[in-house]
Amino acid sequence: WNGSMSIISQLEEMCVEVRGIIAKGQSVDAKALLKALEALIAQKKPDHDFKLADYTHDLEHDRNVAVEMFRAIITSGQSAMRAAMLLNGGAAIAMLAFVGKLVELDVNAASHIANAILLFAFGALAVAAAGGFTYVSQYFYQEIYATPSKKESWVQYCAVAFHTAAIIGVVTSYVLFGCGAWLTSAGVDLIVPHHLNRPDR
Repeated sequence: WNGSMSIISQLEEMCVEVRGIIAKGQSVDAKALLKALEALIAQKKPDHDFKLADYTHDLEHDRNVAVEMFRAIITSGQSAMRAAMLLNGGAAIAMLAFVGKLVELDVNAASHIANAILLFAFGALAVAAAGGFTYVSQYFYQEIYATPSKKESWVQYCAVAFHTAAIIGVVTSYVLFGCGAWLTSAGVDLIVPHHLNRPDR
């Protein structure tokens, strides 16, 4: 902007000088005038090219940063969902492996374990639903990217809603796993005293 103002000032000064020459009845040297104008153009062009290159570089940098952040978010989300699925699914399978034996030891303990298995199953279901919500939200985000006019419309609201639902699903899965782990611990606490006090046969 300062460069543009400087060139405008120089052009104004040149116009004043030309008017003064004409007022005195003298002729203007066209070659000298052309040379002066070319000097002004040459003075502006490098500055303009530099600013354009700098702007292009900043724009490319911002784009690369946004892409990398988006990839990091996707990777983190996938890792969180994978971990939640492994935790809940693995815990449910492990409890099913010996829940039949627990019935022989203590019915109340088996009831705790059965409830824990139910929580683990719901946790796995929640994270599976979160995966579906993620897919749908990405579809809407892609629609916004492909058609910018859909921004601030129902498409964006749907994208945010399904994105939020996916986050809630993953968090719910971890909460259910924690509750299931607590019930499992409570069931084991019921088994151990009963087993220790059981008379030898």
